[in-house]
Amino acid sequence: MTGPAVSRPTPAAATEEQAPARSRRTRAVLAQLRRHRNARLRERSGGIAYGVYLAGFGGSLIAVPLVTAVQETLNSDVVLPERAPDPAASLPFFLTAALLLALWSTVYDATVRGAVRIEPAVIDWVLTQPVDQSAVLRPALWRMVAARAAVGAAFGLAALIGLWQFAIPAPVDGAVMPLARAALGGALTGALSATLGAVATVRGQRPLAVLRPVCYLALLSLCGAGAHGWASPGAVFAPGLALWSGPWGWASQAFLPPTAGTAAPWPALLLLAALVAGTLAWSMRILPYVPRWQLKAHAAAAMGVRSGFWLVDPNLLHTTFAVSHVSSRYRIRLPPPRHPWLTVPWRDALNALRSPIPLLRACLLSTAAVLVVHAPIEPVSTVGLVLTAAVPALHYLAASQLLGAARAEVTDPRLARYFPYTPGVLGLLHGLVPTALLVAITALFGTAAAVAAGTDGHLAVRAVLLAPAAVAAALVSLYRGTLPLHLAVGYDTPFGNSAPMQILLWHTAGPASLVALAWPTVSGALTEPWTVALWLLAGTAALTWWAQRRAGNALTGAV
Repeated sequence: MTGPAVSRPTPAAATEEQAPARSRRTRAVLAQLRRHRNARLRERSGGIAYGVYLAGFGGSLIAVPLVTAVQETLNSDVVLPERAPDPAASLPFFLTAALLLALWSTVYDATVRGAVRIEPAVIDWVLTQPVDQSAVLRPALWRMVAARAAVGAAFGLAALIGLWQFAIPAPVDGAVMPLARAALGGALTGALSATLGAVATVRGQRPLAVLRPVCYLALLSLCGAGAHGWASPGAVFAPGLALWSGPWGWASQAFLPPTAGTAAPWPALLLLAALVAGTLAWSMRILPYVPRWQLKAHAAAAMGVRSGFWLVDPNLLHTTFAVSHVSSRYRIRLPPPRHPWLTVPWRDALNALRSPIPLLRACLLSTAAVLVVHAPIEPVSTVGLVLTAAVPALHYLAASQLLGAARAEVTDPRLARYFPYTPGVLGLLHGLVPTALLVAITALFGTAAAVAAGTDGHLAVRAVLLAPAAVAAALVSLYRGTLPLHLAVGYDTPFGNSAPMQILLWHTAGPASLVALAWPTVSGALTEPWTVALWLLAGTAALTWWAQRRAGNALTGAV
């Protein structure tokens, strides 16, 4: 005799029964988390109030001169000075390139540090509980979208005011609508960077690895078209193609003057808003499926970047991003060298061929340096001073992209013991291939810029002569070693303790020396070709000697 059959709940019914209990647990855990956060905020209320006071005081110091400058610009009848090349002809290309680079950088940063900022304690103690993960991640994404939108709106206003000051004339029929349009374009761009970052976080870095060369080639094309439009305003090729090429082009139309032929800012902003809404809905749907181990990896990477920022250590920042980077498998081989002293250059050349992305970044930065060199700006103006310092700074950044092998040895000095060289010689050998690459890149783009601008090429020659000095300065900065204790302690002066200035000078010795070396040649203080060549060669020799000394000190004990 059998008893009555016992009805067992189906998995779907069991899930429905567990849902209310899980929702109650989620609410209880989040309420406890809010209580702890509120208690922590009350403990830090004094520091937060002081920070708000400093931010408000500093903002008032900046806001008053800024508003005054905008009012003077709008109320004055002064026309921008006449220049042979018209920057307005190249503005669509440069704006589109800048916004494309900003979107790409933020999305790539999201794949390394995460689309949302979740504390490690929340990941370890809250998300390990049987709670709904979306209740934690979705509000964090909303906060990130709001913060990015606010920052984007502020940058949009600042960018438009800067364009009115230096590139395009201010509107005569009121500035409220252009400013509102620029703020909206910047806010939508910031929000889009957050939502695309969330999508990229879930999809992983592999799609970005495929799109990365395409993005850099598009940036090169946009910069080249902008340079051609700057030098030959009457021969601008298809600016509408750049303005409607994607969300970066749609957003750039918010900053263009009404005279731009193919610009239609409000339809473009409407398309951008629709894209933001779609990506926001998509990211809200898929973000809760990010595994907890990935959240922990992103939190650790964010902590590494934050530590590198506070320690003012770019090598630590680069290492954090390099570890998170998905390495591509390039089947490229070079015949091994016959002479031992060619081993290090052969290894650096092979590394450059197998990892072409730093080479593309160096091409972009070198192109920007060449364009700034050929920019027709008065050197005595504020913009002229900034651009004069920007030329060696861009050269320095381009050279830094090509020192991956040397940076790996600085991060782990044990790698240097496999080469039969002294530490100083090893550091200099790491500069041979970057110098050759940077000279070739600068010569190529400098020649193209000279032909487009119709100059005799002396500016391109100066840029080429500056390339070896940039590599030497990058090596000086790379091999700076550990900060000495006496610099961190400092000494008291009537103007305060000297430690912050000493630390700043220690970390910026390389780029600061390059700016000081390049200033007389870029600003026009040295006009004779032979004096320019002698000055740059002597400075390059001094920086090379300094790099050898620093490499010897940084790698001693490992070789």
